[in-house]
Amino acid sequence: MKHIIKTLLLFTLFFPVNLQALEVKLSPENTQITFDMDTTWHKFSGKANKFSGFISFENMKNPENVKGVVTINVADMTTMEEDRDEKMHKTSLLVDTFPTIKYRMIGYEKGKLKGELTILKTTKPVDLVVERKKVDDKTVYLGKTTIKWKDFGVVDPSIWVAKVYEDVIISVEVDISDAQ
Repeated sequence: MKHIIKTLLLFTLFFPVNLQALEVKLSPENTQITFDMDTTWHKFSGKANKFSGFISFENMKNPENVKGVVTINVADMTTMEEDRDEKMHKTSLLVDTFPTIKYRMIGYEKGKLKGELTILKTTKPVDLVVERKKVDDKTVYLGKTTIKWKDFGVVDPSIWVAKVYEDVIISVEVDISDAQ
């Protein structure tokens, strides 16, 4: 028994285990991805219903080493308005050619999750301002950023009675409570 304890102690000295490491699977069960846009006529919102991915922290006390990816199925994005959704999928986001939108997380610095967003065939750096909140017994991370759809080569989604402004506010909410 002494030999086993001594071996375990030596093992932990030479091969330290990082108990703060965390990997969270991202799915609609623990994550919400929404977007908000404005037009000359009215504001509207949408959400991603199907997506997958992960976020991984080497050490929760040192989040600079965060990595991860989320892949959104364009066909499953909705604004809850069938005609607008069809135009978004087929004309603006060209779902038949580009079925996914991808965000690759590459680090964290001063309250911002650093990453690269790929829409259509364009990849650009996009940072999300992130804050951590305790809601009841849950640990939730909220992220927000604004992009311009035009910067990613998205076809103008305007219709003749309403011009769609270029800004898209993207919001992400991740509940990591079950992963801790």
